[in-house]
Amino acid sequence: MSSLGYRAAQLADEALYRLQRQQKQRKARGLLKASQKKLSSAKDPLLQQLLERQRHTFETDIDRIQKMLDTSPDSALYSAESLQQQVNAALAQAEVRAQQIQLEQLKEQAGASLNDTAALLRQIHDPALQQLIGPEIRQLQPELQRIAELVQEDPQKAAAQSKALQKQFNKLLDQTQKQLQKDAAAQADAHAALEEVKQQLEAVFEDSTDAASQILQQVQTLIDTGEDQYRQGQFKALKESCRQAQNRLGQAAQKDFDETVRKEIVQGLLTTLTQRGFVVQPPYLDGQEKASQTVRLLGKLPSGKMAAFTVHLDGRMDFDFEGFQGRACAQELEKIDTMLHEQFSIQLSENQITWKNPDKIAKGALNLPNANRNNPLR
Repeated sequence: MSSLGYRAAQLADEALYRLQRQQKQRKARGLLKASQKKLSSAKDPLLQQLLERQRHTFETDIDRIQKMLDTSPDSALYSAESLQQQVNAALAQAEVRAQQIQLEQLKEQAGASLNDTAALLRQIHDPALQQLIGPEIRQLQPELQRIAELVQEDPQKAAAQSKALQKQFNKLLDQTQKQLQKDAAAQADAHAALEEVKQQLEAVFEDSTDAASQILQQVQTLIDTGEDQYRQGQFKALKESCRQAQNRLGQAAQKDFDETVRKEIVQGLLTTLTQRGFVVQPPYLDGQEKASQTVRLLGKLPSGKMAAFTVHLDGRMDFDFEGFQGRACAQELEKIDTMLHEQFSIQLSENQITWKNPDKIAKGALNLPNANRNNPLR
């Protein structure tokens, strides 16, 4: 007698809880590692100085969270995610503050003297500052030359015009500073969002399964796009790319967890069939697309009877018994069901069975577990 159908397979609460704890521990460790790497990436002396006090606090927090991983994975993961945001925000704020300090230094130098102002104009090498202030600087250069020539003819007038030029330059720097602060805030926010996605991808990439690989490739593509948008100053578009990447990471995490659950189910089936006397072929993946591949498992008894199982990523389990007659098919399935539950915490739901050969099985269908008397194939 043959039958083909499916039941949704899932782990019991205790087994699921154990796997969820392990997944949270792995992700928390990855985020802590990413935060440490981010802190060590600040090479600029001014940034290091601005971050010195916070760095000590962050390192203390990292040690504290690491000690929580075994006893409280939920709290550790929450704290690691919070720490990641704090580190990224601190770095972004430090970069903004560093730019402000540099501008203040420029302003102090600009007020010293006309010669210092002229020298300062020649020393502006920052691309962002040059882009904003460059046209105005070019307009001031002829004025500087004219005042320098006026020094010999009318020193008093030259001094007054020099003072006015310094005032004009200071005003220009003030306006530039406000614009830079606005741009820096948007840039810092976008940069923090991009770094957060990159770190989360790095945290899950090493432990990811084949089921999630296609989604993670999409995340990497979105990150590459985001980096191009960051270089081009398209911060709003970058935030949208990061949002999409976050959504994909959530999908990948679910795929990873589903695959972990499926491995436990396949291992349970493999052991159960072996204990029932089946000679089981090694499980293998079937299908071209990784995201939709199924695990196939085939066992044979010395009598020639066979049991084939196909386990889907979402927990559905197709089964096909060959050579079992009448009630024997149902009894074998019930024994497998019981062993899976008792030994491996795997529960099979009571979904309707779809018959492969209704004419052949005839009345035997009514004796199988969960047989539905309203089945149109009866």
